Amino acid sequence: METVAAASVDSADAQFPEIVSGLVAPYGTPLTYFTTTLSGMLKAKCDYGTELLRLSDYTKLFSGLAEANPSSGVSEAARVAALMTRGDQARELAKSADVLALCAIKDIHDRRSQQDAILPK
Repeated sequence: METVAAASVDSADAQFPEIVSGLVAPYGTPLTYFTTTLSGMLKAKCDYGTELLRLSDYTKLFSGLAEANPSSGVSEAARVAALMTRGDQARELAKSADVLALCAIKDIHDRRSQQDAILPK
């Protein structure tokens, strides 16, 4: 399951720059434990807030994918299979292997561009 984690500073008087990191792990890897631990450590040691962005969520931006977005109530295996297929189809449609990462980058940029965004100095 592909994941991008973005960490940003909570305070407008930031002393530290924003950190954006990407994590990729095969299905079945306990990535949630890792991201929860990392988020806790960043908050406790550096007063950094974190926000988790899942690349599979960006497949919702694509119309015309043959695979439907998985509905609630489907098995975990069916949900993951559908999300992986949707990701493959989005990459094929865009003719770009990094299209979902580019969607996440645009999302981060758009969030920074908001008038009330808290940015590091």
